[in-house]
This record gives sequence, C-alpha cells and structure tokens, in this order.
Amino acid sequence: MLPTFFAATTTEETSEGIAALGIDPVAIGLHASTFLVLFFLIRRFALEKITNTLEDRRATIEEGLRNAEIAAKTKQETEATIASNLQAAEEEKMTILAEGNKEAGLLVAQAEAEAQI
Repeated sequence: MLPTFFAATTTEETSEGIAALGIDPVAIGLHASTFLVLFFLIRRFALEKITNTLEDRRATIEEGLRNAEIAAKTKQETEATIASNLQAAEEEKMTILAEGNKEAGLLVAQAEAEAQI
C-alpha cells in the first residue's frame, strides 16, 4: 500500500485565487518573517558597528584629502623657492664669470705691458 502523500501527487488539483498565479502565500509569509528576523538581528548586533566603521573610514578619507591638499601647496611653494634659488645662483654665476673675465683681461694686459718693457 502506498502512503497517502504519494497518492495526493497523482491527482490533479485546480488552484484558485492567488495560488492560480503560482504564488504561495505561506512561502511569502515565511520569507517575510525570515527577513524581519534577520533585519532585527543585524540591526541589534551589527548595524552600529558597521555604521561606526563607515564613519571612521569617512573621517580617514577626509583627513587624507586635507593632507593631500597641504602637500600640494607645500610642493608648489617648494618648487617656487627652488626656481628662485636657481635664478639667483645663475645670476651669481654670471657675476662671478664677468668678474673673472675682467680680472683675466687685466692680468693679460698687465702681463703684456710687462713683456713689452
């Protein structure tokens, strides 16, 4: 003899109402209750930690952005200082070379004058 649950699967039933659309209200209820249980568990035990972690991460990112802006400004100031120092060194080099050439010219003229005597 076959158990009755096998016999029930062989008979064809006509569905009415929402079941005719292939929607099982019991399954929807179970899914909804499972969702609500998980939602409240997450809210009770994990949501605050997740929120705190996200807030810490946001603060860290903001601090990094501020530091990047400061570094960019410092870089620009340093590059301007370097350019100024290079220009001053170039001017000093030209002055020293001009003085050296002037002295060399005087020494050559003096040596020529002594050579003619």
